[in-house]
Formats: sequence, C-alpha cells, structure tokens
Amino acid sequence: MQANLILLLAAMIWGAGFAAQHAAMEGMGPLTFTAIRFLLGWAVLQPIVRRRKPSSNPIAPSSKPVWILGLVLFAGALFQQYGLLFTTAAKAGFLTGLYVVFVPLLGLLLKHKLKRNTWLGTGFAALGLYFLSVTDSFSLAPGDGLILIGAVIWAVHVLLLGNLAAKRDPVRLASQQFLVVGVLASLAAVLFETQTPSTWLDVWPWVLYSGVFAVAVAFTLQAVGQAKASPAHCAILLSFEAVFAALAGIALLGESLSLREIGGGSLMFLGIVVSQLGGSKDPEAHDLAPEIHPPAG
Repeated sequence: MQANLILLLAAMIWGAGFAAQHAAMEGMGPLTFTAIRFLLGWAVLQPIVRRRKPSSNPIAPSSKPVWILGLVLFAGALFQQYGLLFTTAAKAGFLTGLYVVFVPLLGLLLKHKLKRNTWLGTGFAALGLYFLSVTDSFSLAPGDGLILIGAVIWAVHVLLLGNLAAKRDPVRLASQQFLVVGVLASLAAVLFETQTPSTWLDVWPWVLYSGVFAVAVAFTLQAVGQAKASPAHCAILLSFEAVFAALAGIALLGESLSLREIGGGSLMFLGIVVSQLGGSKDPEAHDLAPEIHPPAG
C-alpha cells in the first residue's frame, strides 16, 4: 500500500505539471529544457543524498547500469519533448500512457510471470486512458509517432528502474540518473540548439516546477515506489497521471469533464483495483541489469 500511494503521488505531480512542459517550450528548445530541469532536479536532491548513509554496494556515477538507465531516460524525455511540438496534449497524454501496455509486453520477452489480474488491470487502464484522453476522431501525425516511440522507451525505463531500485539506494540512484540526463542534454543543446537566455526568464516558473517537482520529487518517488512494486503494477499506477491532469484542469483552469471522460477515469481506477486483487506483487523473475562487481584483487 505504501508503494502504491508513493507511485500515485508521483503520477499526481506529473499530471498537474503536464502543462508546464508545453509552456516552457515557448521560451527554450527541447534539449535546453531537458538539460535545465534534470540538472535542477539533481541539484535539489544533493542535500538529501549527502545525508543518506552509503549503501553496502555503492555505485559510482560512471558505472554501467546508471549510464544505461540515464541514457534511456534521456531518450524517453527527448522523444516526448519533440513530439509535444507537433501534436496535441490530449493525444500526447494517451500515447505516452500506452507504456502501461508496453511494460507487460516487454516483460514477456524477459520471461516475466504476470498474474491474470495484472493483464485485466492493464486492459482496463489502457481502455480508460483512451476514453479519457481521446475525445475527437483519432488519427496519427508525425508528432504522434515520436510520442509513441517515447512510450516504448518509458516502458524500458520502468523495467530497468524496477530492477535497479530493488538492489540499490533508490534516492541515490534517482540522483545519478538525473545527472546523466542533464549532462547528455547539455552537450546536445550546445551542439544543436541556438541559446537565447533572454527568453528563459519568461518561462522560469514552469522550468522551476518541472525541475523541482516533476523531476526531483516525482522521479525519485517513482524509484522509491518501484523498489517495492513490480514494473507492471507500477505502470498501471503511473498511468493515472492522465486522470490527475484532467482533475488539475478542473481545479486550476475551470474545465469540466464529459461523461466519456468520467467513464475513462473510472475504468482506469478499476484497472488499479483489479490489478491489486490477490496481492500487489507479481511473481516476476527478472534480472534486467545484473549487479556489476569489481574484479577481486
């Protein structure tokens, strides 16, 4: 239950801040935005990381698992940010949320064993996500393809993080992946984007929210939650981001929900309930990122 609540809190933060990603793109490029928000998230976590006791199996920022995790997170964030330039927020939310389906499908390739309730919950969550997010006729545009590729990458990230967070200090692990993403995005921004710092001042509140809450808080909560929850359950809980985004629109923007959208949110909640029946932990046998130990002597 604790892990479930932690993951739902992460989904709530992401849902409430989805508009921040759109607004920030008006003042800076996708690479620059990604670099600043992840470096900010890394900086915010440092006082906490320094107070934590080193784990019995500490990992350096240059270790292979962390670099792989950070590279996957960087790729997922990049595809999502560029996709948002060419598609609507509603379709982006739906297509991104499809990682709720991709996680168990990729898990099959890794010989994960999932209960029937998990598959039913995944189906309800995906169907509810469609009704909640897609209200008009659905058609794919180039930007949608980028978002969809990003969803597959997010699924890989969920699987990798679930494996590593169960073995390492999740807070330290979150901090290290932020640093990897920040460094990679910074290098790419210098090479491929024209920097205009004067426009950054117009969007700093959105960048601040995204860096402090969406990155430092929410991604760290995801790592902590995934140390206890299986990747498939995690994906179902995090997909509730779309529901929280809709609720934020009601609370902050005075929007309203149609019966179709209410039904979609209800199906997603049903998916969470069904997936938890019979226990919250699937008998998954996965070793996606094995421990790397230094050679003896």
